Amino acid sequence: MVLDGGTWDEETERWARDPGAFTQVAYSSLNTRVKTGANASATRPTDELKPEYREPWDSVILDEAHYIKGRKSHWTKAVLNLKAEQVHLGTGTPIPNWADELFIPLQVLHPEKAHPGGELGSYWRWAREWFDCSPTRWSQGMPSVGELLACSPACLDRPPTDPCGHYLEFAEANLGDLFLQRLRDDVLTDLPPLTKVIVETPMTKAQAAAYNALKKDFVAWAGEHGEEIVAWNEAALNEQLIKLSVGLDVI
Repeated sequence: MVLDGGTWDEETERWARDPGAFTQVAYSSLNTRVKTGANASATRPTDELKPEYREPWDSVILDEAHYIKGRKSHWTKAVLNLKAEQVHLGTGTPIPNWADELFIPLQVLHPEKAHPGGELGSYWRWAREWFDCSPTRWSQGMPSVGELLACSPACLDRPPTDPCGHYLEFAEANLGDLFLQRLRDDVLTDLPPLTKVIVETPMTKAQAAAYNALKKDFVAWAGEHGEEIVAWNEAALNEQLIKLSVGLDVI
């Protein structure tokens, strides 16, 4: 989306001495693909970089860098094979869900530590150093990454603006001076005023019927004029309703 929208075209034209020296590629287009059958269009991605991206680069910028958090995804493995003098990761959500998602970005930032036997050579060795990796009833006897070691329930109740000392220790040890952060309130001051546009998309008869069948169990009527109050309590049904309402025929 960022590439198709021309964001990087605009920025390189604005700032670069030679905009033509930049190569842009989506994560999903880094990998080579192999045929999976007789049909020439049936292919699957591999973990290998396409030949045109195997050359050493002066700089690599990974925009929306949280897309490489998955250790087993094909494009993550391809990214780890990129060779560059310097790498920059840009993202508004460096840790989208859990702190252990920082492992792959750390491998990219510290390739000298990411070899077998190195500090970042093994995910589970690194995870056990920082997190409670005890099995749970849901992990069927396998280790499951939990909270940071030494964290107490009181730590979990702290607001994001006031993290506990354990998290600060984790961030300092792993990111050190490689992490430049802009606070949300600082970013918002640079943005233009928010504008909202409502685009109504009519449903087909089949979609409307499915929508109403789902909605009737989760709607209450209140107020003088019988206004609808939607009280969703099933995330899956809510997701189906959203897809139906924007024209994706999932039923």
